[in-house]
Amino acid sequence: MSQKQIEECYDKEDSISCIKEVVKNAEGACKPRIILLTSEKCSGCIEGREVYKKDLASGLISEVDINTQEGLEIATKNNVDSVPAILLVDCNNLLI
Repeated sequence: MSQKQIEECYDKEDSISCIKEVVKNAEGACKPRIILLTSEKCSGCIEGREVYKKDLASGLISEVDINTQEGLEIATKNNVDSVPAILLVDCNNLLI
């Protein structure tokens, strides 16, 4: 996966589908991943889970609760202060 591939996705009308395809086909040691950052008591998170239901079930998108250690780390590193949030991160959980 290259930064150029991701940037090309941002220019497309259906950028999320393009990004999902890039993530799905990524190779190498530091593969990107798509994270749906949620919280148990978040009403918008219920809708987010429904929107990405198929991708969550297939493992293409990972749901991470912001109240877990991993979720807090991801949110802190990337200045995320509200959920739901859909993030494209590298293997170090930094935004791409």
